[in-house]
Amino acid sequence: MIRSAECACGNDVHAIAANSQSASELSGMNAYNPRGAPKSVKVRLASTIDDVAAVQRLRWQVFRSGEAATGRDAHEMNLDQDEYDAICDHLMAVAAIVSPSGDVTHEEVVGTYRLLRGSIAEKTLGYYTAHEFDLSRLLQHAKTRNGEPLEIGRSCVREDFRTGAVIQALWRGLGSYVGQHRIGMLFGCASFPGTDPEVFSPALSFLNHNYLAPEDRRPYSLSGTMPALLAEDSYDPRAAFSSLPPLIKGYLRAGARFGEGVYVDTAFNTVDVCALVETEYVSKRYFSRFGT
Repeated sequence: MIRSAECACGNDVHAIAANSQSASELSGMNAYNPRGAPKSVKVRLASTIDDVAAVQRLRWQVFRSGEAATGRDAHEMNLDQDEYDAICDHLMAVAAIVSPSGDVTHEEVVGTYRLLRGSIAEKTLGYYTAHEFDLSRLLQHAKTRNGEPLEIGRSCVREDFRTGAVIQALWRGLGSYVGQHRIGMLFGCASFPGTDPEVFSPALSFLNHNYLAPEDRRPYSLSGTMPALLAEDSYDPRAAFSSLPPLIKGYLRAGARFGEGVYVDTAFNTVDVCALVETEYVSKRYFSRFGT
């Protein structure tokens, strides 16, 4: 997931609301009812200052409270924010909270994705992923493809809503956004918990042996960090796949390839890899699940 910038100064939420679309502009984002859960979830883009504040509050709860981000002091308002928030669209999963009598009492933001289109990044702050990975080859390759690149990140779901239905709702919203903006490539960081890459040697070796991006578009870690790769016959690939974080598994199922090396983010207590998905190579069957 894309991390907060070192200088947290994302107070210009008016710019965010101006950059965002209304909920009605995202077609195909229907309500979801997780099986057995008394809550329905719909997905839309943040369109107001309050929407963005709710997204930032959720991100703080997931990323920065407790032990998740010991390298940062908590913001006095419990908001996770940075200057990139003002130039991004914010995809929101919004749950309708239902009382025992069946009445909707209120809505809560329970999941989010931060989306930065290339046309906006090039005119403003650039890409946040470029703080961790050399994107020069990836972006040069993107110029030869149809559609613009999209940086995705800051993905999180509230713990009590981490169901397949909620996650699929977010991905359906992402798929609709990709279709509407004619996105040709998605990329961003995804994280392993902790700051010791050696702990994840089997999983990282598995990605390197099977899912390394072609060299002409491959991102490279700016830190040059990479644990010693294991020989292909020295680990169980099924076990290595099973040990991958759910987000990385989801990217793999969408056809993702990965950059070389990892970036250790001590501020957020994570080991980050860079994933890229070229939409033309995603199967029609897979994209049909997500509304494009």
